[in-house]
Amino acid sequence: MADTGSLNHSARGTYACEYAGENIAYTYADGNIRISETETVDLNNNETRIAERLVNGWLNSSAHRQNILDEQFDSEGIGIATATVDGRERVYATQGLCG
Repeated sequence: MADTGSLNHSARGTYACEYAGENIAYTYADGNIRISETETVDLNNNETRIAERLVNGWLNSSAHRQNILDEQFDSEGIGIATATVDGRERVYATQGLCG
């Protein structure tokens, strides 16, 4: 995703497990990021804040949350990549879930 600058599930179907799911997202490493209609957060290049932003985004989405809480999944892997987009560092994340 970082290579193409697009958010897509192109890796789907390549998991070596019986039951698979995938969550993807991106955020920016710095600057004020809108997290709701009234709230913003400055991620300030802080890895913990960036991770919290990505995971909270998934948890606040019913489809992504359903993947995370699905009891059929018993393992996961997370991949992170960055790319400069319009002069800012964009952080891409993929959460692969297997069961």
